[in-house]
Amino acid sequence: MKLSAGLGLLLLVGCHTPSQPDAGTLPPKVTHVLVLPGSGTGSVRVPSLVDRWSKTAGWPNALVLANGLPRATKDELPALSQALGTLNLAAFTIGRREASLGRDALEVMRTATHAQWLAANVETSWPGATTVSTFERNRLPIAVIGLSDLAGVDGFTERPLEGVLSSTLAQASRAPVVVVLLQGCSTEVKKLVAAHAEWKIDLLVAAPCEGTRNERIGATMLVHPSAEEFVDLRVEVGQVRSLAVSVQRMPTAE
Repeated sequence: MKLSAGLGLLLLVGCHTPSQPDAGTLPPKVTHVLVLPGSGTGSVRVPSLVDRWSKTAGWPNALVLANGLPRATKDELPALSQALGTLNLAAFTIGRREASLGRDALEVMRTATHAQWLAANVETSWPGATTVSTFERNRLPIAVIGLSDLAGVDGFTERPLEGVLSSTLAQASRAPVVVVLLQGCSTEVKKLVAAHAEWKIDLLVAAPCEGTRNERIGATMLVHPSAEEFVDLRVEVGQVRSLAVSVQRMPTAE
């Protein structure tokens, strides 16, 4: 993997040996995994931004995830849910801000978008939480694990990260691509990933905290997009598999 920057983008590219398909060989399939930011884009303009993005991005059949939910009040949730529904949001994580809206508000979002709420490291009586989900795009299975920073929040009990990741990654091991969304700083998870070479995580998306940087840890690409950026994981599968990650600015409203 190499690290390069240009045109305002930070690009992490998975190294691979290019191959030329033989005659009669199907061309490689390209699948995109898009990770939306969880906050900071502004509650009023998020629906129009997401709607515009869905029409102009040009990524058919992408797997769309959200590491947290765009900032919104309870009154704005129906419009936000509709906007995310146009993108076919597949799964999301929540943090302290989302939890403060209450279980009913979260259920509105989950029901309206039909998206999975991923919370592998917490125990809660709130309905709908899932530890790991596997989605398929272009016949490519992609496993997604969600981790939340909800320590001390009423109604939630956090579980130790090392045990949670070991068990959920075992469940996800059959998927060719594994993505982990982390609502919180990556300090502890980064140490765990470095200590467990057997863990298979292709992309780890975490919150931007002081001193963090986008980097590679073994085979894992770790990125910390800001609240105004989204992540695009490009997976190309042919005779070989290649992965590329870019962190890009969210589009601006017209």
